[in-house]
Amino acid sequence: MTSRTSRLLALIMFGECMHASCSTNAVFMHARIPVGYWSVPITSADTNYSTDVSPYIAGAWPYLLRGLNWANQHGVHVILDLHGAPDSQNGFDNSGQRGSANWANNASNIERTLDIIRFMADKIGGMVNVIELLNEPAGWVSNIGAAIGPYWTEGYSIVRNSTGMDNQVMIGDAFLGVDVHVLSYGANRLVLTLQ
Repeated sequence: MTSRTSRLLALIMFGECMHASCSTNAVFMHARIPVGYWSVPITSADTNYSTDVSPYIAGAWPYLLRGLNWANQHGVHVILDLHGAPDSQNGFDNSGQRGSANWANNASNIERTLDIIRFMADKIGGMVNVIELLNEPAGWVSNIGAAIGPYWTEGYSIVRNSTGMDNQVMIGDAFLGVDVHVLSYGANRLVLTLQ
C-alpha cells in the first residue's frame, strides 16, 4: 500500500473524506476522536467501581488503537475526547444515553470516569496530542454544575501525573460561560471549549 493510499484510508476512517471529490492530495492535520466510556477496557484492576458497560457492546479499543497508529504514521494530530460518561453527563444522544443527565448523581460515576481518564492517559497518552476530559457536561443541571470544577481539577492532575506536559488537556465551559476560577490554579497546556 502506498503512503498516498494509506493517507486516503486514514482520511476515510476519520470521516473526513466522504465525497467523490476527495483525493489523496487532501491535507488532513487534526482528528477529534470521540470515545464512550464503554469503549475503554478498564477492569477491576483499574478501578474500584463498576466495569459493566451494558447495554453497550465493548470491543472498540483495538480499532481506536489502529486509528491512532494511522494518525501517528501520517502526522495527524489527535484530540481524544471522552464523549460519554456513565449515566450521561448531558442527556444528549451523543453521550450514549438520551434523556436525563445523571452522571453526577452518584459519586461512583465521577470516580469511575476519572479512572477511565487515568487508563486512557496511561495507555495511549503518548499517541494523542490532546485529552478532552469530558464532552459537553450539562452545567445547568445543578449537581453537574457543582461537580464539574472539581472533576476538571482532578482530571487535569491525572493527565499531568501520567503524561507530564506531553499532552494538552481540554475542558469545556459546561454551557455556563467562562468560569475563570477553573483556570486560576496554574494549569498549563489547557484548552477551553465554549459551548
